[in-house]
Amino acid sequence: MQYNTIEGVFEEKFYTIFNQATQKAEHDFNVNYLHKIKNKTQFEQFKFVSEKHELLDEKVDDLNPFYTEDYENSDSLLKAFAARSFILRIDESEMLWDSIYYGALKSKLARLLFDVKDKIPPYTYQEFLNGKNCPYFLELDYLYHISKEDYYAIKRWQVDKFIEVIAFETQILIKLLQKELEAELRPQDYLNQLKHFYETKIEGQLFEDPKHLISKLEQLPFLKGCNFGALVNPHALSDFNKFSEDIVYWGKITPSNIKHIKVLMQHKPTAAFSPTYTLFYSINKVMLWVDDALTSGNFFQSIDKPDLENLFTNTRQKAQQSASKKIKQLSKGYSRLSGTDKKQHLYDNLEELRHELNEEGQFQNYYQVIRDELVLKDAFIINVFMSNQINNHVQQLTKALVIQECIEHFWSTWNELTGKVQISMIDKRTHDLWEAMKLVKEMPFDFFLYRRVREILDKTMLSFEMFRIPMDFIIRNTEEAMRDLFFDCIENLSTHLSKSPIPHKDAYISAKLNDLRIRQIELKRYQGKFNEKSEDSYTRIFQDYLETQKQYINDVRNIDFTPILNSISSAQVKQLPEKKTFTFGLRPTPKSLLSLIESLSFQLNFLNTDLSTAHDLYNVLSAKNTLELDIEIHFACYTNQLAYIIDKLKPYFKNLSPTTIGHSGLFYTNRGNPLKAQNLYSNKVSNPASKAKIDNIFKDF
Repeated sequence: MQYNTIEGVFEEKFYTIFNQATQKAEHDFNVNYLHKIKNKTQFEQFKFVSEKHELLDEKVDDLNPFYTEDYENSDSLLKAFAARSFILRIDESEMLWDSIYYGALKSKLARLLFDVKDKIPPYTYQEFLNGKNCPYFLELDYLYHISKEDYYAIKRWQVDKFIEVIAFETQILIKLLQKELEAELRPQDYLNQLKHFYETKIEGQLFEDPKHLISKLEQLPFLKGCNFGALVNPHALSDFNKFSEDIVYWGKITPSNIKHIKVLMQHKPTAAFSPTYTLFYSINKVMLWVDDALTSGNFFQSIDKPDLENLFTNTRQKAQQSASKKIKQLSKGYSRLSGTDKKQHLYDNLEELRHELNEEGQFQNYYQVIRDELVLKDAFIINVFMSNQINNHVQQLTKALVIQECIEHFWSTWNELTGKVQISMIDKRTHDLWEAMKLVKEMPFDFFLYRRVREILDKTMLSFEMFRIPMDFIIRNTEEAMRDLFFDCIENLSTHLSKSPIPHKDAYISAKLNDLRIRQIELKRYQGKFNEKSEDSYTRIFQDYLETQKQYINDVRNIDFTPILNSISSAQVKQLPEKKTFTFGLRPTPKSLLSLIESLSFQLNFLNTDLSTAHDLYNVLSAKNTLELDIEIHFACYTNQLAYIIDKLKPYFKNLSPTTIGHSGLFYTNRGNPLKAQNLYSNKVSNPASKAKIDNIFKDF
């Protein structure tokens, strides 16, 4: 049979897979989802569909992104399937089927979830105060049926009451601890031992049942007199797990529950008294006090409730002063410049501010809510209260406020000078980002490059939601990220084309060139409307690259390699057998991977140190060929923790995934069994035990 395109070679096979997968998804959706929610209440339907959608979302995220992104677009899928089959010479039929099936199932479930959400009745702040409990909000943390004003009013009420309870209980517990210290000859040693016990036996640990947890809490000296019997219930364990993951159980901070706690407070308790959804935060505050006491050496200092409202006000005022100084410094000499130079000066200042805004740091969290004074204040107060790093939060809030003030000043100055709200990039052409995105989605053959497209778009959408980030900043950031990705994709494509047989390479390039020529014809339709030119620069660059490759193929065809082959044959060169290799492909990282592994081992019981060391794992992950190693890696942590850690490590490797880990045969679970890919996939959760601790370790990395 004669085929005119590479898609034609795979068309029949592709549509067989596509039709079977979509029909199967339709059938399973009706049987496993629609049928099962028929007799459920509205809330049960929402909970069931939400949970199933989240599971499918995780499943789809683990599949091949080349097929899951456009699972409904058969033309796009066929092109990707044909190109990958042709150039990589692999059969991804099973992966294609899974991607279409789970993608279609997820899409149907998303539409069902939207319909279920649409039936949720509205909920107000007044209803909350009146004691009406909304399970969607309080149990599942769903908030889109609440107006913005009512939601923040509820949050402010909850934050105030939460802090009030924790501050009250913390003072009682610290006084109990200070009483214990009075009898100690070496209070510093006593507190160091307490700190070590808490960090190794309680903080971030995974307990089997409430009794196991309570047995450890009973050993904390400042919990003497606590009614531990009341804590032996399933809620204690779930509340502790939420606390370990830095999740405040806001659903429990309700008027009825706070009323009950305040009754206890009025009886002037002398020991821990609050429920577990607040008690663990009181314990944490005591341990923060221990850190401060060990640093200062003052073990009997008075315990005063900080005036956080006043701290926020003072920080804001000082930030305004700092912003004024910075604006004055950046504006030096501005008045003496010509009109054109003033534009360039303003542009340079805004570019500098854009790069400051792009820096990583906690100030980003404050900048996201900087548009709402009350929300900003609440965020600052709760962060400071739950931390002993007050100065750090003051610095981060100050940085966010200064950047915002400077941006608004220079943006306003630009508007006054030019009469324009936005900056047109001076002497620079803004590229067609959507055209670039279209091209980079078709080019890469490696997962990590393709996923970068989604990461760029997600970051762009997040920036749009932060209303204080100027549009030009967002476009400029996206343009830079997409440009870098575009050239990385060309480099990646070159690598794969160099390994492909000439007929395959030639057919692929011809097909792509044909697509680009058709695209150029389509762009002529918009000439004079949206584009000054009918051809986009990215399209032109890609076309030039492919034409260069095509010319090289044609040149090579005219070369007679027979004399060369004969000379090699006559020299009787012996070909060495191909050496098999396998590597996880460690990328260059700013900090040592070994340090990260050591931190995980020290703080998390990550490795079974009787059988494996941090150096062993580092040698395996960084090896250029793991097949040459005689090492076994035995983990000691839970598999859900391991799956989470591997997911966070992925960006630092070219070839690290549950599949490659399983295929390597070098890894073993905490029970000594070989670690398989399915172990990691089935244990993947978004909130594993000690998530907060793991996140902090990676934050340093």
